[in-house]
Amino acid sequence: MSKKQNKRNTKNFRKKVNKKNPNLKSKLQKTLIGIHNRKVDFTSIKTPITVEEFRDNLLKYYFSIGRKLYVNELGYVDVDEINSMKDISDMMWDKYGEEQFQITPLVIQTESWESFSKKYVGDYISKGIGYVCMKWWLNPKNNIIYERNLKTENNPMDGFQYLSKTYGDGQLYWKTYNEYSGKGDNFIEFYVKTLGEFGVNPTKSIIEEEQNQLMETI
Repeated sequence: MSKKQNKRNTKNFRKKVNKKNPNLKSKLQKTLIGIHNRKVDFTSIKTPITVEEFRDNLLKYYFSIGRKLYVNELGYVDVDEINSMKDISDMMWDKYGEEQFQITPLVIQTESWESFSKKYVGDYISKGIGYVCMKWWLNPKNNIIYERNLKTENNPMDGFQYLSKTYGDGQLYWKTYNEYSGKGDNFIEFYVKTLGEFGVNPTKSIIEEEQNQLMETI
């Protein structure tokens, strides 16, 4: 059978399937639309001001199942038993004698941070790393942020992996969470934005930097 005939037969078969099962195509479309609706801009993330909001943000923006956050070294941690990221650091200290741990932000980097940052070497010197990192996060072309729907998703993996395979390399990446955001990488702003004062990072300068740069675009 030629390739042209094979394509024609495949197309006809799909038409028959969709005709017999009209809900099949509709269900798939709804699923994909739902997944794409989980993509959010950095600026739309609400920084938590209560413990409840902090816990929800851990589940929304980091790999989790049910009400449990996955920490690489500790396994699943019940978020309703922690009041800040320091509580996880304390668990690490009690078990391993160290405070650093790894979690997985639900972020798909669609552009290289290394390539992006090289363009702003001058700004590194004159305005600091915080300016360049914030510029990175405020550009939606650099990454896709997945927001888990806590009402409908028991875990975010199907949706996140679909987007990751579509726009990225389909892999999960662990990030070392500590005071310096994994040896100074560009995720410190994401931690501050999603975790606020309940994280271990200083928030004031980064929040001000975001506001300053947003004002520059007006």
